[in-house]
Amino acid sequence: LVRTMEKCVVDGVDERVCGCKGIRTCKLCEGEKGGDKTNDDKLLRLYWCDICGIVRDENENDMQRRYNPVENQGDDNHSEEENDGQQLDSVETTIKQQQKHQKQEQQPVFEGSWCVGPCVPSKHPIAHTFSGVTLYRDFLSEDEERDIVSAMDKWHWKPSQSGRRKQDFGPKVNFKRQKVKMGTFSGLPSFSKDLIRRMNGLDAVKDFVAVEQCHLDYRSERGAAIDPHFDDEWVWGERLVTMNLVGHTVVSFTLAAHEDVEIEVPLPQRSLVVVAGNARFEFKHAIRRCFVPKRRIAVTYRELGEEFVGVGIHKDIGNALVEVAQTFNGVPL
Repeated sequence: LVRTMEKCVVDGVDERVCGCKGIRTCKLCEGEKGGDKTNDDKLLRLYWCDICGIVRDENENDMQRRYNPVENQGDDNHSEEENDGQQLDSVETTIKQQQKHQKQEQQPVFEGSWCVGPCVPSKHPIAHTFSGVTLYRDFLSEDEERDIVSAMDKWHWKPSQSGRRKQDFGPKVNFKRQKVKMGTFSGLPSFSKDLIRRMNGLDAVKDFVAVEQCHLDYRSERGAAIDPHFDDEWVWGERLVTMNLVGHTVVSFTLAAHEDVEIEVPLPQRSLVVVAGNARFEFKHAIRRCFVPKRRIAVTYRELGEEFVGVGIHKDIGNALVEVAQTFNGVPL
């Protein structure tokens, strides 16, 4: 299924086909049927506090943040060149939605910490099973963030599923057939060299050897989101490490036994989040439309799984991938 649309210009590029396939959709291909498919009213939301390290119940302030629009989030001071061409001439429905949002009071998803200090743990059974998330606020400076976004916007963004755009640095992987090829992988981008060195100084990211880097560009105009999912466990290792750029957002975790309950984890702008343990392997994670600001970029680093390191059966290709990745001469695939 190929979805087409009226003229749509993103960063000066005329894109008439979105990246959605199958059941995935975005505002550009939904027309008047747009909107988050999730029935928010039927979800019980719990909130993880990175200060107290516990999961608490939702309160009135949380609900107010969630139901107010988030169009005015993010730091728009990256550069005049970056802002030029970012005006999105989307379908008529999207324009009407933007005009509607502009008339409403603009409210960020959250300001500062979610801590209500001290937070009281939720009595819901799912709250006591959640672990493995570590959040580092202000991992990047404003100048570092601006330079990284400027570098990324000089490369082409490829259309992806559910309104996202992407840039990939890594091997070619067939997850269904469990096959890995070097392909045209030329290494991680140069700006990641110092960042990874700094990450390795953090307790949750010690000995982390990144071999894959993925950039995902989320924009509210597109209705960008990502459905609940697990990252592959065969080729990728235990830790998923993500920098959150341009705007605040929230990552939602769900457990199969309680699909009507979400645990919301705050991702402040310029923060670094590490997902490991049962948050990685037992909980699915997602980014909901209601938590996407005007623009948000995720930079995710992945390490190799057990079969590709040490004495694993695929150690040879694993060593080769590490060698290429660490050249830091990469360009998007």
